[in-house]
This record gives sequence, C-alpha cells and structure tokens, in this order.
Amino acid sequence: MKKIWFYLSGLILMVISFFYDREIVDFLVGRNEIFIYFFSFFTHFGDWFIALIIIGMIYLKADKKTVYYSCLSLAISFVAVQLLKIIFLIERPFDFGTSYSFPSAHAAAFFSIIPFLVKSFNKYKYLIFLVGALVAFSRIYLGYHYLSDVIGGALLGYFIGDIIIKNES
Repeated sequence: MKKIWFYLSGLILMVISFFYDREIVDFLVGRNEIFIYFFSFFTHFGDWFIALIIIGMIYLKADKKTVYYSCLSLAISFVAVQLLKIIFLIERPFDFGTSYSFPSAHAAAFFSIIPFLVKSFNKYKYLIFLVGALVAFSRIYLGYHYLSDVIGGALLGYFIGDIIIKNES
C-alpha cells in the first residue's frame, strides 16, 4: 500500500510541476559557477555507461542473477524513455540540439538500478537515494530538463526496477 501512495504522489507532483516548469528552470539554471561544476559531476551518474559501471559494483557484492536483472531494468528503462520522448515530443528548456525532454533519461537510468543498489548495499540506501536526487536535480540546474521531466524519469526508472526486482525471485 505504501508503494501505491509513493507512485500516486509522484504522479500528482509531476502533473502539478507541468504548470510551473518554466518558472522553476528560470529560477534555477546556472545561478552559480561552483554549482555548475558540482552538478556537472553528478549528472554523469545518470549516463547509461556509468550506470553499467555501477552495475559492475553490484556484481562484486551480489549474485549474477541480480546483475542480469539490473541490466534488464536499465535496458527496459532506456527503451521506455525513448518511446515516451517520441510520444510526447516536449522540447528541452534550452535548445541543446539534442533529443526531446520528457522523460529524463539520466533520471530513469539511475533510478532503474536503485532497487538493485539498495538490495546489494542496504546500509547505504540513503546515500544512494541522495545521489539519485542529485542526478535528477542536476538535469534541471544545468538546463537540460524541467522538473516534470526528472520526476517522470525517476518514477519510470524506479517503477521498472521495482517490478523487476520483485519478480527476480
């Protein structure tokens, strides 16, 4: 029941944020050069190849089945994000000449492996979620995404990872 409230509140927050996306981006983007460097570091934790390296860390701690399912979660998230970008066709806050904005692939990638990271490194779960939040926030701060994009990507990735880890056994 807690998971239903988690996903429902996330969806509600995402829908509400659609109305304030531009104002949030205008307030946050590029305010401080030190923060630009800080968030540029964290944004790369959502890169697909970095996520694969993190899955390699899971391999050192967990069984091969968990690694397989975390790769599956990452792959399904990648496909789902690309399909949703084509369906919604939402432009990025600033023209970077790249793909569409919704949902955030970086947020989806990192959040899709969070259930497996928490399973393998449970005593660091708060740190794992903090890094996920920094990845998501970095995408807004650097001007690549709106708040609704990162919430949507995080929810999508975590949902996929959550379903796969529940069916892993």
